[in-house]
Amino acid sequence: MSDPQQQFPPASGAQPPATASTPPQPPYGSAPAYQQAYPGATAQHGYPAEVQSGHPAEAQNWPSDPAGAAQAGYSAAPATRGPGGLARVAFILAIVSVALSAVTSIVRGVMYSQINRFHLSMHVVEGFNIGSNIVIFLCCAAALALGIVAARGERKLMAGIAIGVGGAGVVNLVVGFLLSTLTPLLYG
Repeated sequence: MSDPQQQFPPASGAQPPATASTPPQPPYGSAPAYQQAYPGATAQHGYPAEVQSGHPAEAQNWPSDPAGAAQAGYSAAPATRGPGGLARVAFILAIVSVALSAVTSIVRGVMYSQINRFHLSMHVVEGFNIGSNIVIFLCCAAALALGIVAARGERKLMAGIAIGVGGAGVVNLVVGFLLSTLTPLLYG
């Protein structure tokens, strides 16, 4: 691809060439060969708009915003992020809770297999189990709560995934806690 040729304004004391009285014609029909995206480009490069495009009327009718969204009869919509941020946070918390659950399962298995080798006390192992389960429960509960609140917004899929993962995590941890508490009472 080649860049369109730019015409430079004549020096202040120089005589314009004989062909400079007529504006350059675009190579393909009546559309200008080079259109600038916004009026700031002419001030940035220091060349007048009529010299670059060959059409002085174009420089006066450009829209005020760089993207050209606000044209005659249309107003530019404000760039808002929308209510999707809460669903995104809930989704991220759900992913974090699943990742934490996987990591703590691996660490828990390694700790049980290495109790004698590293002279670990069962209190250390049980402390790790309780601490990791509390952190995972908090992540799952937060993902569930934020997902329920975010379900009214635009990102319903992300909110639904957060609700599903958070709800399953909360139920899993509550049932595990109840079973670990009731088992010694039943068989003890």
